[in-house]
Amino acid sequence: MKPSERIKYIQEISEKLGNEEWSLIDLTLKQFKLPITDNWNSDNRPAYVMDMISDSSDEAIIELAKHLGLATEIESATKPTYWKEEQPRVFISHLASIKTKAKNLKSALADYSIISFVAHEDIEPTKEWQTEIEIGLSTMDALIALLTPGFKESNWTDQEVGVAIGRGVQPFQGSTSFRSLCKDSSSRDMGCIFTAFTLWPRLFRASGMFTKS
Repeated sequence: MKPSERIKYIQEISEKLGNEEWSLIDLTLKQFKLPITDNWNSDNRPAYVMDMISDSSDEAIIELAKHLGLATEIESATKPTYWKEEQPRVFISHLASIKTKAKNLKSALADYSIISFVAHEDIEPTKEWQTEIEIGLSTMDALIALLTPGFKESNWTDQEVGVAIGRGVQPFQGSTSFRSLCKDSSSRDMGCIFTAFTLWPRLFRASGMFTKS
């Protein structure tokens, strides 16, 4: 997980579990093989939870967050090979019939240091398809839905957008009929470039990459 993601989960876990009685707090931490102590000289239970879990592994934090209803079941601490550090992670949701256009949009976004996931491009042949898609969905910063006829009727794309909304991840709408998005084989197509240019600041904000100067 990114440091910002760890901070978010640790804070939320501390606040929620910290509202319980001391006995349940320690029982819960023990069940997840997390540390507890009898040498805590304060009644501040959220601070206690935060201190106990702050050095825990990503996996332990995710599992505890799931237990407390703070993370969905598809959330994963696995680090996919297709994401790059310190770049916004964008999942491109699309129908198989426009996979070439999705690939071209991926190339255009890369020109603006935005890394994106396109299933048929980024999943290695030996990997489990559904598992890799779920990992991508659970670790994305934003989702672009390329709306074409049949998009809403597809079980795959419907679930992908649903996961984004469920995780509180910002979805963006794209239409391959609007400005003939990526109509050519080249990523330099003006539709692709227009989309990348207009989405760039919003995607960076959605991923938390902007900081105050």
